[in-house]
Amino acid sequence: MNFFDGYAQIVGNAYPDLRIKTNPNSANARPEASRTIYSDTRASGFRGYPFLLKDNKAASIRVSYHCWDSSAPSAGVKLMLDGWAAHPAKAVPILQPALADKRLYIRSAGRSLAMVADTVRLDNKRSASVQQRAIEQALKKLQLIRDTWNGMETTLVKAATVVGR
Repeated sequence: MNFFDGYAQIVGNAYPDLRIKTNPNSANARPEASRTIYSDTRASGFRGYPFLLKDNKAASIRVSYHCWDSSAPSAGVKLMLDGWAAHPAKAVPILQPALADKRLYIRSAGRSLAMVADTVRLDNKRSASVQQRAIEQALKKLQLIRDTWNGMETTLVKAATVVGR
């Protein structure tokens, strides 16, 4: 069984409240260097907030596990708010205090502003079963991100107001 199938099996067995997206590539093929696994935000229980805007429409959120992220200080799980990367100076001082006691932090991620929990790096060329403990620790952090995000409505309203979104 390849790493990604093993990862999906661990999620389904140990964390059935979290759902991963099916592989978007044709014929369910993944490039060998693929290191990102996306979650189905709605099926995993992440709230959408229609007042968080991008281009006058509700900004999308994406949730992922970057098993190995060369553009970040470490591997991690994160929730990304699309279109908000240009606003860290205004948004982070409002958002970060709500995360401080949870070992989560905010950083830019491409076009997005991300809520991040660092994890250990996974090797997608090795079996997921031999990395199960690390995977499960990351999935617990993903649940923490979800529960924190779902409880941040008041803070997010304030951030949206200050950012002008």
